[in-house]
Amino acid sequence: QIFALSLIILSAKISKADGVVTKDELLAIKEKLNIPDDEIDNVSKVFNVAKQDDLGFEPYAQQISQIYSKNKTALVEVLNILLLFCPNENYSRIA
Repeated sequence: QIFALSLIILSAKISKADGVVTKDELLAIKEKLNIPDDEIDNVSKVFNVAKQDDLGFEPYAQQISQIYSKNKTALVEVLNILLLFCPNENYSRIA
């Protein structure tokens, strides 16, 4: 659950970079993290608070990196999920 929360917050920080957070971005998080329909409102609230605060993405990225330093598969999946929020649609899956 810490992984999902950190990833939701990190995704909000990254998606904020292009200035617009879309419903599609929230749905992508829901799908990738297998969030139940009855939790999407809570995810949306966390996402919106995270994108509004002034703290950058670095602390969250660092936390995920430390927790999963020995699980490269998890870190690659984090990157794949974050690529969903990149404004450049020419990126493809890393793995």
